[in-house]
Amino acid sequence: MSAFYAVLVSLRNAECDKKNLALLAKLIDQNMLFILEHEDKARLAAFRGHVVHSDWKPLEEWGLKLAGLNLDDVWDNVIVQIGNIVIAPGNTLDQQLAADEKREKLRRKIERLEKQAWSERQPRRKLELAMEVKRLVKAVREPPLR
Repeated sequence: MSAFYAVLVSLRNAECDKKNLALLAKLIDQNMLFILEHEDKARLAAFRGHVVHSDWKPLEEWGLKLAGLNLDDVWDNVIVQIGNIVIAPGNTLDQQLAADEKREKLRRKIERLEKQAWSERQPRRKLELAMEVKRLVKAVREPPLR
């Protein structure tokens, strides 16, 4: 990589669809840091397989530390800062992002199954759903084997 670009986007409302940012990042084949500005607050976003974004903060509180021996390392560090990503020992940034995404999908599935279990009338089916939830919760808590 020879460069990455910072793009300032002024928003009319605070919500910006991640699909739009992903589409822009895919169409323009460059590493881009999106600075989403709304009123006196800003949120940073970047695309790395999927959109990684920060929380909203006042403009004055923003500051990124550019650290690394080459631009690829600097870009990885920017992504880590934006998403508050903690990289597990032995993982690369991409591996950690994939693991975090998998964990988030499991959490959503657990929530869906819990709602389904609460509304289920048949005791046998309710027990099956509860056992599945328990298994998934255990999978979320345990680190993957290497």
